Amino acid sequence: MIRVLLLLFLTLLAGSAGALEIKNGSTYYTRVNLWYENPENIPSTNYHRGEMLPVNTKVKLVRIKNALISFEDEDGQRFTIMHNPSYVHIHARELFARLFSDTDVMLGNEAYEKFTDLEKENIQKGTLSVGMGKDAAIMAYGYPPTHKTPSLDRPVWRYWDNRVEQVLVYFKGGKISKVEGIMPGGFVVK
Repeated sequence: MIRVLLLLFLTLLAGSAGALEIKNGSTYYTRVNLWYENPENIPSTNYHRGEMLPVNTKVKLVRIKNALISFEDEDGQRFTIMHNPSYVHIHARELFARLFSDTDVMLGNEAYEKFTDLEKENIQKGTLSVGMGKDAAIMAYGYPPTHKTPSLDRPVWRYWDNRVEQVLVYFKGGKISKVEGIMPGGFVVK
């Protein structure tokens, strides 16, 4: 019975990381834009501050160990995502599968080709605007932390620019209808 439960657990864990085979030393591409102030301490909440590592950046996985995802870009710059499961309620391997692809995400990707010119422009800039669909919003801004946005089916997603400033993204009919910033003093429409 214990062997069956262990096998079931391992199967579920493997399935949760999607079809992506995660292997140290392998090449991957960023699926979403990632922001960092310190490349060796990137919070998994993906605060939108500092430099942006653009979507489709080619990287090499150094390792996934416990709550750390370390990788290098083609110039040898080391990056480390510090996974905090208190804010992003998924396993580090599933987080990796959300953030990285084993294939170029721009070339021959039907999903990218279906985006409008406005969506493609926002993806390249790492910004959000009214009219963007959810897939484009994810590629442009990343996944919202799951502790406040447990389901992407929700009509409002919550992101963080930093530990205090937040961004609320409202969806209607699968498209962004409003983007609103929350500052310590109140709301500001972006």
